[in-house]
Amino acid sequence: MSTRVAYWLIIAGILAVSIVVRHIDPTIMARLRLLGFERVELPAGASRAVSITADPRLLGRYDTAAGGRHITGGAYRVALGAAADDLVLRGDADLAERRFGS
Repeated sequence: MSTRVAYWLIIAGILAVSIVVRHIDPTIMARLRLLGFERVELPAGASRAVSITADPRLLGRYDTAAGGRHITGGAYRVALGAAADDLVLRGDADLAERRFGS
């Protein structure tokens, strides 16, 4: 996922841009999961593009019977922001069911 971040204060700063996700069905995944983040240093008033690549295995749960991780297919809410309580860009994504070997 890619976005452009900006820092509008008068002084230079450091931002942490995070990507979080959860399944739309809370019985499958009730909590947000952090999939990745990027530490960004910006001078005052600057902006720059940020790209965060998420490891899909972080979405899955370990399936002891299958001996590997399993991503439940369906609709997921994806969001970007500085923190879980400061999400500024949101969207939905449909993911196919996926299994990862042991």
